[in-house]
Order: sequence, then C-alpha cells, then structure tokens
Amino acid sequence: MYQRLLARDWPFFLTLADRLAGVIADVGSDLVLADAAEAYNPGHDVCRLLADTAVSLVRRPVSSLAFPVTDLTLPVEPAVHLRLSTEALVAKLAAARGYAEMSEEVTAAVARFGEEAFADERLYAVEPFRLPAGRPRYEEFGRDRVAAGRYSTVIRREHLDPLVTALRAHAQGGPACDR
Repeated sequence: MYQRLLARDWPFFLTLADRLAGVIADVGSDLVLADAAEAYNPGHDVCRLLADTAVSLVRRPVSSLAFPVTDLTLPVEPAVHLRLSTEALVAKLAAARGYAEMSEEVTAAVARFGEEAFADERLYAVEPFRLPAGRPRYEEFGRDRVAAGRYSTVIRREHLDPLVTALRAHAQGGPACDR
C-alpha cells in the first residue's frame, strides 16, 4: 500500500474502493465501521478514505462511522457508545495481541490507556474525505525510520492529498453498486 501511495497508483485505490462497495452492496450492510483519520498512520487514513468512497458508491443509504485508534476519546460526543462485557474485552485484547504486525502498537496503547479503556467502544460520525489539519504524526515517525535506515522515503501529507482528490472524484462520478 505504501509503495502504491508513493507511486501515485490511484487506479489501485479506486479498484479497492469499487471492490469494497461491491462487498457492502452484496452483503446488504447498512453500516460501515472504519478507522478514524487521525494522521497517526497513513494506512489508517487510507482505509478511512476507501470506506468513504465505497459508501458513496453504494446506491442505497449506508451509514459510516469511525473508530479512533490512537485517540480513544474525542472532544465530541460519539454517535454510538458501547460497553463491552468482561468476556468480550478479554477476547478483543487477545485478538489484538495475537496480531503480530501490530504488537508494538497494541503494547503501547495498552500501556498508555490501560486495558479497561478498551472496554468502551466509541463510534463517531465522519465528514467524508476529511483528513485532520496540520502536519501528520506519521511524517515524524517516517523521518525517524528513514534516519534509522528502515524506510527509504517519508510518506507525507502531500502524498495523501491527491488520493483524496482522486477518490472524491471517483465517488462523485464513479460506478455505483446497486446489488
């Protein structure tokens, strides 16, 4: 995903949005939950943008809500607030800890907020195709990774802005899914 973002391979992302719209239409979902755009990880923000596009392409009403990944409580009221049972919380944390690719982030989040914070599911209304203002946190992280020799290029906001434009245009004039 990062390579395609850096290469400005917009057809790849448009195809993903079309496929996601098809799945939403096929399963008859009336609600889509996706990452909030938090400027923490470009992958999370791209997932939000793909969800926005897919929901726009479905020909019937589909609600779209976001769940924060790094800022567990936002300064606005959630559209939905659920409290998990003890069993559900244990299962959620076990699943998160079992995802090797995210182990560092899961450990850091639990250390920062404590396990109990993850018993509350807060889902927020979104403004489609809106990324947070200002410099994304992932730019600083990327600079550190480039300096350490782990990445060759920093993904910056200017890499995502043209994707927002392409996805918004596709949502406004792209093929609709009415299955």
